[in-house]
Amino acid sequence: MRLACFFGAIGADRIDGTERFTFGLGDLYDGIQLLPLFIGTFALSELLIQTGNSVEDLNKPADVAAMGDNRLTFKEYLSQLKNSILGGIYGCLIGILPGLGGSTASFISYADAKRRSKHPEKFGTGIIDGVAAPEAANNAVCGGALVPMLTLGIPGDVVTAILMGAFIAHGVKPGPLLFAEHIDEVYKIYIAIILSVIALFFVGTIMLRFFVKIIAVRKSLLMPFIFILCVLGTYAARGNLFDPFVMVVFGVVGFVLRSGSFQLTPVVIAFILGIELETSFRQAMRVSSMDPSIFISSPFSVFFLVSTLIFVIVTGYKRTRKNGNTGPVE
Repeated sequence: MRLACFFGAIGADRIDGTERFTFGLGDLYDGIQLLPLFIGTFALSELLIQTGNSVEDLNKPADVAAMGDNRLTFKEYLSQLKNSILGGIYGCLIGILPGLGGSTASFISYADAKRRSKHPEKFGTGIIDGVAAPEAANNAVCGGALVPMLTLGIPGDVVTAILMGAFIAHGVKPGPLLFAEHIDEVYKIYIAIILSVIALFFVGTIMLRFFVKIIAVRKSLLMPFIFILCVLGTYAARGNLFDPFVMVVFGVVGFVLRSGSFQLTPVVIAFILGIELETSFRQAMRVSSMDPSIFISSPFSVFFLVSTLIFVIVTGYKRTRKNGNTGPVE
């Protein structure tokens, strides 16, 4: 939590015209750009983790299944309608809750499908029920995660955090005023989601035979190419040589965090919301003449504070209990 707050403070490098965390570098006067942060934290950190594998693993070609082995018959598709619908409902509802993500929805949907199945002993062997239910939930999380981002300005997961950063970079601030000031942008999002579902069908059926060939490329050849794309993409965004260095720094930070089993999502969300949080905090303190009781003067604020406290306590208790019963959680 302290680490996330630190990165949130770095994101809020200038408040009321005061320079902070620039470390004497003029390139940091406008803060750290989002693109180097995202590419370094996620892409470069994954490359660094992969370098820890053995030479045999890096040079081993992937075992790609034949295209005919992955086709669904119409009968199989109809047999999974119930799992798909229920998984979609689970994913949408869980996606609305910030921070839970697709993994939680997938596990819940998988457990429910196994509970309802007539052959639960086949789960874990590749049975289609165990694939359709969690995948439907995982996909539905994307739409549900847009709800808190668009209405409250709170990203539901990493993807919406990146999307929120893109909105802010283009001068559009997600939140309650988004529907009043930029309703046209909201309609564009709705239309884009509908079109993406249609496009995904064609991409999945037509282009899959080409995309799957990338998996067959050895990691030892693919990883240098990905690194070059990371550097070029980061530099091309602004034409600033400082951005690739920032990407490398956050790549190392992401590698260290992932090596220590820390989640990267809090860092990204803190970076996105850091400046918004501090600005709103300063505004509230000024309105209340520096009286902190303003944060508990409204029933709504008390409700959210208590709900957050209960959620943290219950989640921590369950995690501690699970660790005590099954050992360390990966």
